[in-house]
Amino acid sequence: VRGVRAPVGFAVLQAGEASLDLAMAQQAQHELLRSEGISIVLATLVLVVVFGGPVAALFPIAVGVVASLIALGVAVLIGQVVVLSFFIVNMTTVLGLAVGIDYSLLILQRYREERAAGRAQAYAIAHLGGTACQTVVYSGMTLVVALLGMFLVPFSTFVSVGLGAILVTLTAMLAALTLLPALLSLFGDRLGQGWRSRTRPEQAVSPR
Repeated sequence: VRGVRAPVGFAVLQAGEASLDLAMAQQAQHELLRSEGISIVLATLVLVVVFGGPVAALFPIAVGVVASLIALGVAVLIGQVVVLSFFIVNMTTVLGLAVGIDYSLLILQRYREERAAGRAQAYAIAHLGGTACQTVVYSGMTLVVALLGMFLVPFSTFVSVGLGAILVTLTAMLAALTLLPALLSLFGDRLGQGWRSRTRPEQAVSPR
């Protein structure tokens, strides 16, 4: 306890629910920063190997980070009205990175298939709307419906975890449907030499 001097041989400690919550929050924050740092580094390395270049590897990471930040911002606003557990931060960041990468990989793989078939860049991106993007929407909404069951348990921790998971799933889905196509339009032809070497020259293929 700050400002309290204990006699020699004694230690002054604080106890209680508030002290326990503070200690848990500090420990969770410390572990969160360490685990997120390791996860991002490992995920980036794996994605570099998969796509054969650093540019494409950063696309899924960017989607996951943006989704987590937006979801945390919304959670902060909700926390001004409702008391939420600190574990919502852990759930939002971890799941945001995982879901963001998952949805991005699905869209990127479909984009690579379209480009490998000789489709023009603009048409390849537009064609994603009826294929991979539609799958992302179905997957995201199915996960949201499943996560609603977390609200059936009347405990703050479960409600907070469920809320964080739903928020970050929705933001990851929206980021994959908006941010990722925008990035593809800007840097789609820089997805890495490993991918480029397997594609044929761009052709102006019209929709059938």
